This record gives sequence, structure tokens and C-alpha cells, in this order.
Amino acid sequence: MSLILKYSPFHTESQLMKEFDKLDGGSGTLVIVYNLKLLDNGDPELDVKSDQFDILLSNPDTEDFDSDQGYTFELLIAVVRQYTEMSSSAVHELNIQ
Repeated sequence: MSLILKYSPFHTESQLMKEFDKLDGGSGTLVIVYNLKLLDNGDPELDVKSDQFDILLSNPDTEDFDSDQGYTFELLIAVVRQYTEMSSSAVHELNIQ
């Protein structure tokens, strides 16, 4: 918990836990984005206004970004979920054998 509090916008555990009250139905994924870097043109690195259902990179054609896979937060989350599921399966298999 100390690492989360050190590198997050929350100062206490209770502040952090209050954020989970925002989830409907008792489960889900909570993503908190803060401390965004500004690009050379002054725009934040993430664009939260252009697409109401996704977070986009503000200007993926700059040298700040190096990807040919796409530039959306939705894509990033899909990759993280797939990696997490693969890692969990591998750990589960190792524990069984």
C-alpha cells in the first residue's frame, strides 16, 4: 500500500478506497490516470475528448510515440488483460504439476 500511496494522487488508504465506491455492481476495473506528460506542442499526451468511449494518444505521429499497433487505451487494456490471463494460466499449471 505504501508504494501506491507514494506514486498516486491519494494521500491515505481511505481516499484510495473511496474511488472503488464509484464502480457499479460491486466489481469492475478502475483506472486512474493522472500526472500526464505534455507534448512539445503543449497538449496532454492523452486525448480524452475526441472519443467518448476511448482514450487516444494526442499526437501519435510525433517522435514521442513508437507503435504500429494502434494508439488507443482500449487496445492497451486488451493487451494487458491477455498478458495477465496468460500469466495466470502458466502459474496455475505450475502449481498443479
